[in-house]
Amino acid sequence: MKLGLLGAIWLLVVMTAINVFESSGAIEPNFFHGLMGTAFHYLGMDEQATYFFELYRG
Repeated sequence: MKLGLLGAIWLLVVMTAINVFESSGAIEPNFFHGLMGTAFHYLGMDEQATYFFELYRG
């Protein structure tokens, strides 16, 4: 239970940081979509990877 709560808080912190950096122009827009596409590609889940890469490209 504690680990799940810590994981959820950590994910919220990371997502907020990515959003702040994207909106400030420090990293390119849709950075998270590219990151997720890469993660799914390496996990062998190419259908999900394609979905995130399409979001990344706009």
